[in-house]
Amino acid sequence: MTKTTKILKTTLKILTIILDVILILVIVINLYNLAAQKLFGVRNPTFLGITSAVVDTGSMKGDNPDSFDGNAFIVTFKKRSYEVGDIISFDTGGTKTTTHRIVGIEPEGYVTQGDANNTADDWRVPDEAVVGKVILIIHGGGTVIKYLRSPAGLTALAIVMVLIFALPYILGKASDEDREN
Repeated sequence: MTKTTKILKTTLKILTIILDVILILVIVINLYNLAAQKLFGVRNPTFLGITSAVVDTGSMKGDNPDSFDGNAFIVTFKKRSYEVGDIISFDTGGTKTTTHRIVGIEPEGYVTQGDANNTADDWRVPDEAVVGKVILIIHGGGTVIKYLRSPAGLTALAIVMVLIFALPYILGKASDEDREN
């Protein structure tokens, strides 16, 4: 076995382990969130204070460097308090979660406004309605996440996972057969 082959095999093993850990974490977190929603009725479950969402509207598209359009994937983190300028996701009591910027703080709660909107929202957001502060924005990531949440996407993800777990075995088996010949 050449030095290059050893390096490639070692690199492949390391990458496989990293991908396996990431996929296992994603599965565990998604199962936790699914159980929290379906079994315990938690509307916006978080895992260690972290949750994610796909933004469906363009209300946060603006001139700010951290503005985003209606196809973004966001990750939020639950904090004890928030300040003016923070982008937060919050429960408005409807069927969807809203994500807007805090533009003021009043005794009744946070005053929020979408970056694309001309005026502040009519409601005030109390602390208990806040899901978390946006800590990561992946522009255009909503399309990928929506696909992965679909039956076709879940099937593709399962196939990729099987390949990732099986590939080192298949490659190792092929190398063993080459050595025998």
